[in-house]
Amino acid sequence: MFSENLCPFHGTPSQRRAMKSLSPLLHERLCIPLAFLVSDFNFICANLFARHVYMIHHIQTLRVVVFVLLFVFFSTIGRIRRKMRSSCFLLVVSIMIVLAVVHDSTAQQHSQTHDDGRLHRKAADETDDSIPSAMNGRFAQTADLVAQHVFPVVFLNHGGGPLPVLGDDDHKPLVAAWRKVMAPILGYGKPRAIAVISAHYETHQPRVGGSAHPRMLYDYGGFPPESYKLQYPAPGSSLLARRMVQQMAAAGLTAAVDESRAFDHGVFVPLMMMFPDADIPVIPISVLRSQNAAEHIAMGRALSQFRKEGVLFIGSGSSMHNFKYFWGPGAHGIEFNNALTKVLSDATLTAEERIEQMKSVRTFPGVAEAQPEGGFEHLMPLLTCVGISEGSLGREASNVQLMGANLRDYVFE
Repeated sequence: MFSENLCPFHGTPSQRRAMKSLSPLLHERLCIPLAFLVSDFNFICANLFARHVYMIHHIQTLRVVVFVLLFVFFSTIGRIRRKMRSSCFLLVVSIMIVLAVVHDSTAQQHSQTHDDGRLHRKAADETDDSIPSAMNGRFAQTADLVAQHVFPVVFLNHGGGPLPVLGDDDHKPLVAAWRKVMAPILGYGKPRAIAVISAHYETHQPRVGGSAHPRMLYDYGGFPPESYKLQYPAPGSSLLARRMVQQMAAAGLTAAVDESRAFDHGVFVPLMMMFPDADIPVIPISVLRSQNAAEHIAMGRALSQFRKEGVLFIGSGSSMHNFKYFWGPGAHGIEFNNALTKVLSDATLTAEERIEQMKSVRTFPGVAEAQPEGGFEHLMPLLTCVGISEGSLGREASNVQLMGANLRDYVFE
């Protein structure tokens, strides 16, 4: 192994004899373990660099680096006693050359990855070219990320169409409530992504929006012309969407990515007021046409792990959404909202007990006034939030009146 044929820096005859005598021991104690290390390099990288998973893109390059460094090690070991300084110099030069090669290879790989993404596009919006590559790498490569902060789960009442954005006087208390709710949450830092469960995204099976550049969906009518020019240019993340779908599938749900899903007003209206920079990836998540509380809780539980990766979940709906009582005198929905608050904030309940009671939300007092039969879609985001929080205690974060409706926002820590 350390003969003149394999080692260009073979040293003096006495050094060669010494190295040959050590060869069996080195083979047993060093070479065999190193062989296992190299053969399992993908696995080792996936664990060592879990917090810096952008390096996993370059495992092939890192493997080359390991082989080069091993070669330098064994090439210089014969000269250590005779020419220590020269060997160290050569080792440093070799490492510098390797680093230069890695830098060049990384640039080439990034370019190739970008081109491959274009070739594999099924639709114009499928890839995530607008999202920072580090963000894509984190979400795509590992589910073991731990965020610096785990964001609370939030349920908000999104109001009437685009009116909160247009500065409607009746909606000003609602917008003020949003900002009050979000102020302490923004203190946690910037989310890595925002997932919005929208009451205006109804599907038969769970769907997750996977467009890289979601378009706008003006799913309302009869509003001023400027209502149809509103823009919220936040990127999406098809990679994160696919991971969410995989997680729901693992929980037995028939989920799929919707690569053409746009931002409906349940998504873009609250975000325009709370995250106006539109620089955080946004993932729309559907509610089910079944309007089944248990199914939505199950969806949420399947997605709960993504909180640990810095994803902020927002349920966008309405705790009172019965148009029969809108614009009338008084405030309707109070009895039902009180029942919600009682269950969600009851500290004597365990998480599982809270979940079981929320599965029976259709039996709560005052439900017929707050949610019309067959029209529970605006309540379903709240049930998904209960699941995402794993049944944790829910705090009533606001209590406002809007056009004859009593509305409650909730935060799950």
